Amino acid sequence: MKRSQIILIAGSTVCLLLCGGAGWFYADALSAEGRARAERDGKNRELENIYKSNPFPNRENTSQVREDLEALSVWAAGMHALCASNNLAASTDINNPISLSQHIQKNVPLLVTASNRQARRVPDTFTFGFDRYLPPSNIMPDRDHVERLALQFTMMELVVRHVMSTDIQQLAEFSREVFEDRGGAPGQRPQPGPGADISKIAGSERFTLRFTARQDVLQNLLNRFSATPAFITVTSVRATKVNPSDLVMPAADLKAQVKPEDTPVKPGERLFPVEVLRVMSGPSVSSLLDITLEIDILTFFPTAN
Repeated sequence: MKRSQIILIAGSTVCLLLCGGAGWFYADALSAEGRARAERDGKNRELENIYKSNPFPNRENTSQVREDLEALSVWAAGMHALCASNNLAASTDINNPISLSQHIQKNVPLLVTASNRQARRVPDTFTFGFDRYLPPSNIMPDRDHVERLALQFTMMELVVRHVMSTDIQQLAEFSREVFEDRGGAPGQRPQPGPGADISKIAGSERFTLRFTARQDVLQNLLNRFSATPAFITVTSVRATKVNPSDLVMPAADLKAQVKPEDTPVKPGERLFPVEVLRVMSGPSVSSLLDITLEIDILTFFPTAN
């Protein structure tokens, strides 16, 4: 084959390859252009539908939303009224510093006596958080603080009654929120939190109590708080063993300690089952706990602002 023919064939082959490559790139470009056009047309149709659509709800939906809003408003008002109807209220006779001071000094010793009726659970000098208004301080309450202090005292009495109705062994501490040292706004402490401003709905008072008891006593007390009509919320529970090294005894040792059913029970265990019924589990093998509770008692305003 002549040299000129070889060159012609090679040149033709290169041209065909170049044409084929160019054709492939052209087809790919057309395909991409088609996809872009289809996407553009689709977006245009969506935009046209948005422009042509009615942004306002139809009459049926508007009517339904209005009915739902009215129903929710009635439900919320009823719930608020129910909560407000269970508010704790201080005695109407406590309306000045002198009557409040007399009320505190009279009733705190009575609470101590009632608390120690079945077993000695508080010392005779226990003040339940009102020490500044009792001897030896005997501070006279400020007139602006009378209403809130009287309400705190009423709440304290409720909490103490619930605590002493359980089988605690000892009430070590009981404190209230001391607002007098902060300048003492007469209103109740608002609860900060997300959402609606709860200070427009309810106020609250915080109490902290520390006592020794077994686990079932703590559960019983929490159940009592949840069942009372007053709105009591438990914000913190801390419990530690009084004796950290206190371990459950082996079953053989427990059986050896079983006592007759008529054996007098120890203070703080009067509500427990007899030991013959609780050898393997229950209060006889549960450790004595040092328990600290923080609770808030809410007072709902008669009408929400």
